[in-house]
Parts: sequence; structure tokens; C-alpha cells
Amino acid sequence: RYPLEKRYLRIVTIRYNR
Repeated sequence: RYPLEKRYLRIVTIRYNR
């Protein structure tokens, strides 16, 4: 739906990847 959501999803995934 929103391009910002995909970018935010990547940041959240990397932060949770810790």
C-alpha cells in the first residue's frame, strides 16, 4: 500500500534481528 511501510518494515526487521 505505502512505499514508506516497506522501508519501515526493513528497519524494524533489522532492529528485531538483533
